[in-house]
Amino acid sequence: MSLVCKKATTIGEKNRARSIVEHEYLKMGYLIHKEATPPQIPSTPYLREATSETYALYLDKKIIGTISIIMDSVHGLPMDALFKSELDTFRKKDEHLAEVVQLAIDEEILAQSGMLKKNIERLRFLTSLFQAVLRSAHRAHISTLCIMVNPKHDTFYEHIGFRTIGEEKSYPPLQNAPAVPKVLTLKNKLNSIVKSHILSQILYI
Repeated sequence: MSLVCKKATTIGEKNRARSIVEHEYLKMGYLIHKEATPPQIPSTPYLREATSETYALYLDKKIIGTISIIMDSVHGLPMDALFKSELDTFRKKDEHLAEVVQLAIDEEILAQSGMLKKNIERLRFLTSLFQAVLRSAHRAHISTLCIMVNPKHDTFYEHIGFRTIGEEKSYPPLQNAPAVPKVLTLKNKLNSIVKSHILSQILYI
């Protein structure tokens, strides 16, 4: 089976990517489905800006994962809602920021595998998605990637190289889910996600 990650350019690709995110967020309790109003992910409006990119992960011909990157601009970043002072510290140093948002994998695809294979496949999918974001950041001369994560995913992001820059806070738009601000300094370069096969042992996320 071929695995390809590419920029989502069509409406169909973007809609499928958004549906994966919404489905997984609903399952995790980050969103609540209401008949009158569709679920709204706070970072979605930023994805309409020219300074953002969404990537779709294809397994054969089916989109099974997605990730997006938003470049800092006059409109700021989604993280500013909780962690503006932390991000401003980097802006004052003339760092070029970008935020990673809406990372999601279709867990129903993974559920078809056994536990060991499931974790290895998740690692393979996440690796492809983050490679796309890193290439995008490199082209845009981004020096620092930032992200808000649920603390239960800390181990994964720390192994990639992200470090915490602030205290945990509740994020009201996602049902007060806990959020921790993290950054990855790109000018020192990522050691390579691919070589961290040890991640397969801890990817119970």
